[in-house]
This record gives sequence, structure tokens and C-alpha cells, in this order.
Amino acid sequence: MSVVLGSNPAAQQHAEEMLKNSYLAHWGMGGLKPYMRYTLAGGTNYEAENGFGIKGPLPPGNYPKILVPQELTETERGLMNSLGHRDNILNKWHKKVNLGIACDAYTCAVVQQFEGDYVEFTKKPLLEPANGTISMAGRLTGDFKFDGIDIRYDRPTHPLTFGQLGKTYAYMTGKPVAVIIKPPSPGSYYAVQSTYSSWTEEISPYDIDPNTPRPISCVFFICPPPSPRPARAFVLSVPLVVATTWSLTGDSNFQIQADLR
Repeated sequence: MSVVLGSNPAAQQHAEEMLKNSYLAHWGMGGLKPYMRYTLAGGTNYEAENGFGIKGPLPPGNYPKILVPQELTETERGLMNSLGHRDNILNKWHKKVNLGIACDAYTCAVVQQFEGDYVEFTKKPLLEPANGTISMAGRLTGDFKFDGIDIRYDRPTHPLTFGQLGKTYAYMTGKPVAVIIKPPSPGSYYAVQSTYSSWTEEISPYDIDPNTPRPISCVFFICPPPSPRPARAFVLSVPLVVATTWSLTGDSNFQIQADLR
């Protein structure tokens, strides 16, 4: 499967923000995760992000100016030599990549934001806060069968300090809170009301003291060893929510509505 260049602007916007403010994080200064920025910029599928840049302001000193083509070549080489970033680049499910590149005389900030192309929405997912109803419609574009919908929760966002951003590494999707399933056949019912979902919680900038000092970028070979990256794995009991509307045409076209209250 070939990966083509996408047109979502979120990657470029994030690269420019990181370069201008001398930080490196998957979270943005406004507290948004990559898939939030991608969605607000018009994205409708899954996304996965790689990022490169300086971790904080450079210490005082005279630094050589970069040659941008060479810097970008070395950046890609570094990403390919990093197991997690390499796996992301070579993920067989990616269909598009949105590139963000922002450079000054001394460094570059680079964002690779990969996305799928497996769902076409005729009605994008809409949650009605007044009554807790969620609805959506569309079709699957790949060779997949529609099975159910995972609902996940992210805490409300707010701006983050550079100290908080400097303590982050990876990002995960929100906490599983429900699974929408089709109604049972007439005369039958579900014997269970919940299922189990695995979830890995990475360190969140929202859990970091906002007064934490921002990091200073290391120079050449005097970089300190990387900080540990704590993560906790959970198996959660998640309620099953029976859809009030579950219309499937074949295995690809769907129209779903459910009450999440």
C-alpha cells in the first residue's frame, strides 16, 4: 500500500508553533493532542504523529547555521533509527501523511502526521449535550465489517506551560467509557452489560505542576540521559450501550444513534 501526501494543515501549524516557541511535544500550547488538532483542521479518520525539534531554548553560545536539506535528511534518518517512530512510518494501515516543516537558521521542527482513509462520513459524529445522544452516518471504504463503536473520554483542555509540555513524551487516546452495540434480535437480550477494554495511560501534562521549569535544549554530546517514561496499563470494565438506531446496508454503510446518558 502506498502512502500519499495529505492536505490537513494541522501538522504544519504545530511545527510552526514548536519552532517559534522552542519546545517539542505532541501536545500543543493550547493543550490539544494531535488527533484533536487534526480533527479541528478537518480530519475525519484516525491519525498518528511523529515529531522532531528542540526540547527548549538553546543555551547562550555561538552555533553554526544549518543547511536545511541536510538537517531534514538527518531528521528522517534519526526517526527511522528510533523503533517507535520507525514503526509509525512503516505502519501498513496508513494511507496519507501530512508534513509540517518549519526551520530557522539553527534548527528545524518537523511533524509527520499519518492518517487513514477508511471511513467516509455523510454525517460526522455529533454529541448532543442536552440529551446525551450521539449520532453518525457514513460508509467504510476498506474491506472491513462494521461491528461497534468505542467511546472514549478526554478531559477538558486548557493552555499548558512550557514546563508541563517539556515533561511529556507520548500521547494516547482518551479513556474508554462505553461501547455502542447493535440491538439484540427480537425476543432475545444481552446476558452481560459490560465488556473489558485495555488502556495504557501515558504521562499527561495536566498532571505536571505548571510551575515546573521549562527544559533547556542540550547541545552536541552533553545531553543528559532521557527521563523515564512512566506508563500504566489497565484493563477496564466498560458498559455496553445498545444503539437506538442501528442501520447497516451490507457491511459498509451505517447509520447509528445511541443514548449515552
